[in-house]
Amino acid sequence: MNLTRENKVYIIDDDTDVAQSTVTLLETQGLKTALFNSAEAFLTETAPGISGCVVSDYELKGNWNGIDLLRKTQALGYRVPFIVASGSMNHSAQMTAKKSGAFAILEKPYPAQVLFETIHAALNHQDRHFPE
Repeated sequence: MNLTRENKVYIIDDDTDVAQSTVTLLETQGLKTALFNSAEAFLTETAPGISGCVVSDYELKGNWNGIDLLRKTQALGYRVPFIVASGSMNHSAQMTAKKSGAFAILEKPYPAQVLFETIHAALNHQDRHFPE
């Protein structure tokens, strides 16, 4: 992975318990995290130059869902892999996420190992396909 920039896992989830347990889980594995409770908060507090990957819940409170956020980040020039997680995405929404450029779709509940492997693949993907 690129060592000149700090890679973080940006977690967007409005379920406080799920979000905090995900942060704890990832940080025990040595990953740096940043937590946001809405798509709007993520966009307000970050910029297109971030490094790492995004793990966003599909269903979010506010104006945008995870796919809307994915599309908005692309339009704004964010160049990080985007993972959409959900326990309620139907097939149509999954196809929309894939067509919109999602790196991966995780169905909740997912095993911790699946999350780790997907994040590590996304971080490696970022460094190969999104050079500075």
